[in-house]
Amino acid sequence: MIEISEVEFILYNYDKDCYPILQHYETFTDNKDLNEGGLDNINIKVDIRLIAIVIPTVAINVYSFVKAVFTDPGDVGKLNFSKDSTLENIFNIFPYDEIIFFDYDKNNEVESRDQIQHQRGSCYTCHTKKFARSKHCSACGKCILLMDHHCIWLNNCVGYYNYRYFISFLLTLQVIFVYGGYMLWSILSYAVNDYKTVAKQISLSGSAKGSFKDAENYSQVLLDYFIKLNELIKTQQDDLNQGNRSIFSMFSSTFFTFIRYLKTTWFVMTNSSFVNEVSGILLFFCLFLSPLILLFIVEHFRYIYLGVSTNETLKWEYIKDLLGFHVLFKLEPVQRKGSHQISNDTDKKAVYLIAQRTESDPYRFARLRDIDEIIKVDTFINNKLLAVKSWEDLHNIYDDGFFNNFKNRIFPKKL
Repeated sequence: MIEISEVEFILYNYDKDCYPILQHYETFTDNKDLNEGGLDNINIKVDIRLIAIVIPTVAINVYSFVKAVFTDPGDVGKLNFSKDSTLENIFNIFPYDEIIFFDYDKNNEVESRDQIQHQRGSCYTCHTKKFARSKHCSACGKCILLMDHHCIWLNNCVGYYNYRYFISFLLTLQVIFVYGGYMLWSILSYAVNDYKTVAKQISLSGSAKGSFKDAENYSQVLLDYFIKLNELIKTQQDDLNQGNRSIFSMFSSTFFTFIRYLKTTWFVMTNSSFVNEVSGILLFFCLFLSPLILLFIVEHFRYIYLGVSTNETLKWEYIKDLLGFHVLFKLEPVQRKGSHQISNDTDKKAVYLIAQRTESDPYRFARLRDIDEIIKVDTFINNKLLAVKSWEDLHNIYDDGFFNNFKNRIFPKKL
């Protein structure tokens, strides 16, 4: 819930302060006192940016949040095992790859929870069928189809049915923080330029002239600061005009100009008005959270590109370790008459093995799906044993390309 509160707080300040002030700065520049009369006397029109950007984005964000919280992510316990079509759809959508997910009950008929309660291919906690890409969530106390992760901010798992709402929530949240930061920076930039202009008028004539009636509504501390700042900038510009244009001097001038601009913005934020102070606080808030949200979005789009979920990355890390130790092998059946089959449940597919070789037993291999199941020596006679040396030797059956992966996650099929 904290994200929604943050968004509402930022948007409240948009509607209350940012848009009126921006329209005030952008509209009233024709020889009128910028502070005369205050904001109460300004005729504020409905800003197109509010209608085109803020309201739709917030509406989608809140809708996505609510749906991500209350949508069933894919509770396996709610599936009707008595329907063959349900199981068939699940097996078609989530096939076992025999690399990170294994079908221990392939030859067993599954009709009810009682039948699979003591089978090896069932969850040890909730005793439901352990389908490929599913995982038991200890926080929710149930198995979730295509489990990605449990989100503490949603107080719900992110899985098969609500992943699209989770992604939509992240994307709209990022838009709000980026656009909000831009709006808040605009407010502070206008205020900085306002003080610069007034200070320049005072420096030239001894009193505020031109487009400003007087300087009574301005902070004297800030005016003194900007008067000195204008003198410093003029001195530095004179030095550059006199021929001191070395690379180091130009670089140092640019660097100190940037630091001075940050310092100036901070001074205006903390010494001018409550509106500028709130705008500065929210700006720092946006600058801090926006990169974190962006990294989270990039991470999830990378997982979509790879055809994995957050939960599955841990399983693939185990495979990566086996590759690093050079102990992962693939046993491919050779179609020869009278050949010894690896197992009657492989459907003539490759079986992945882990080498457990010793000096006394150089042909000791165990199945990847069960390290206690040792492969017999005569199995290697009529089957091809290949070393898995890199990721290219493995095939992720869940990776159909980025576009199809994205489509399958955003538009899940009904079971």
